Amino acid sequence: MKVLSKVFRLSLVAVAAIFALNTATAQCTNWTTLAPAEMEKAENAHVVYRQFAKNENYKEAFAQWKVAYDLAPAADGQRPFHYTDGRKIYMDMFNNETDEAKKKEYAETVLRLYDEEMECYGTEGKAAFLQGRKAFDMFYYLRIPYSKVLANLEKSLELGGDSTEYVVLDPYARVVVHQFTNELMDKETARAAYTRLNEIADFNIKNNEKFAPQYQQAQESMNGVFATIENFIFDCQYFYDRLVPEYKANPDDRQNYLNVYTTLVKRGCDKDDPILAEIAAKDRVYQMAELRENNKGYAANELYKSGDFNGAVAKYKEAIAEESDPAKQAKMYFSVASIQFRKLKSYGPARESARKAASLDSSYGKPYELIGDMYATGARNCGSKSWDNSLAVLAAIDKYKKAKAVDPSLAGSVNKKINNYSASKPNKEEGFMQGVKEGSSAKVPCWIGETVTVRY
Repeated sequence: MKVLSKVFRLSLVAVAAIFALNTATAQCTNWTTLAPAEMEKAENAHVVYRQFAKNENYKEAFAQWKVAYDLAPAADGQRPFHYTDGRKIYMDMFNNETDEAKKKEYAETVLRLYDEEMECYGTEGKAAFLQGRKAFDMFYYLRIPYSKVLANLEKSLELGGDSTEYVVLDPYARVVVHQFTNELMDKETARAAYTRLNEIADFNIKNNEKFAPQYQQAQESMNGVFATIENFIFDCQYFYDRLVPEYKANPDDRQNYLNVYTTLVKRGCDKDDPILAEIAAKDRVYQMAELRENNKGYAANELYKSGDFNGAVAKYKEAIAEESDPAKQAKMYFSVASIQFRKLKSYGPARESARKAASLDSSYGKPYELIGDMYATGARNCGSKSWDNSLAVLAAIDKYKKAKAVDPSLAGSVNKKINNYSASKPNKEEGFMQGVKEGSSAKVPCWIGETVTVRY
């Protein structure tokens, strides 16, 4: 009995295998293998339904499509019309049906027609394409449970590899986010999906001349979806391990190292990490060099700090020539005047630069204050006697008064200077000896050359 039972079981297996083989063969039947009468019937039904289908009149197309499909599922054996048109017909029926049981039946038929086409016409590239489109329809149209959609999406990547069609990327991302958010997927699996999908997108953006824009758009959409979970599935170490080798391979490419730095900081890496600190220091050097190159005013200040005062003056003049804003020109002329006066002791050129600064900005009082400082400093060396020196002090006080009249905010500093130098104004007795009355005009000698009103 045991032997007979075993034989019986083997017979059942054999019968099942033969049935499956016959079923597979049957669904790939094309009309060239049929008897003449059936072949003619299949061809006629094909021609009739195709006209309706081309006009998207799927309701009228259905009856004749069913005849053609039942006789020859694979049509003429060269073109998969009965599968592709059948999906359109059943998708139309699905969209127009309200009964949930029938909708489920129509959805299953659409998916079955995908499977049959893959079996009968699924060359390597075609099978990957069909698998991707099947998953796309499952997600966007047929309301298939996400677990089943995910399995089909995974299959499409398995078949398509780097050539996986761009339509797969966005629904794949959405399913991953849903599964992860609902604790149906761990972060390692979600992260692996993110990485692989971006690899596919990057590969095709670079190498797929025809569809690169579509992959670019799909990647942007996909990563926008992933953004909702990226802080949960990625951490510093993951990106650190991936990006630091890229930095070390090309450490002087600024775009490369900035991308590495920005990504790692965004992912929570410590800015004090040696690699990040190295990149930050490297870019500071770059920025300073760029600033010196593109901002002559900054370069002039750097030369001043280094002690190259003549170089600073020359660089400020270059900056002034390139600047169109009078207020900014005025400030740079003031800087030139200050260097010429305080560092180079060139009083005449310093005063000329200060005057230019004042002429460019009528509300700028500091140039007048600076000229006052020049006069006050040079007073003791102006002329051959104390009377000449005291006239220079009057010239300085006049400039201080002009400075606070132009810019009242300078009153505090210039009033102190006026008070300090008031004791050095001309002496009445000496004025008597010079024959000069108070209130009369007198010219200051030496390089100052100003005309002042005498006050004792």
